[in-house]
Amino acid sequence: MHEQPRFYNVLTSNCTTNIQTHVVATSRTPRPWDWRILLPGKLDELIHMRGGFVSDLPLSELKERCLVNPVANRIGNAKDFSRRIREQIPGFEK
Repeated sequence: MHEQPRFYNVLTSNCTTNIQTHVVATSRTPRPWDWRILLPGKLDELIHMRGGFVSDLPLSELKERCLVNPVANRIGNAKDFSRRIREQIPGFEK
């Protein structure tokens, strides 16, 4: 990168827009462009609207249940940490 730096366009070539580019390239049913792709803070709304999450919970409740910080703080360095932080998250229940 030092020898040949590549311009990083924060609007058209970022982590979110690059995912959309790959989805379009590999999907049998490409999704239309949406302004929320440009704003990572709004991407969850778009994914939820398009049925991209395992749960059919309202987005606000899904986001609340997916917050792992309180659980992570409570369980600390448990050997089964990875499993335990996912117990409350829709789609990871047993």
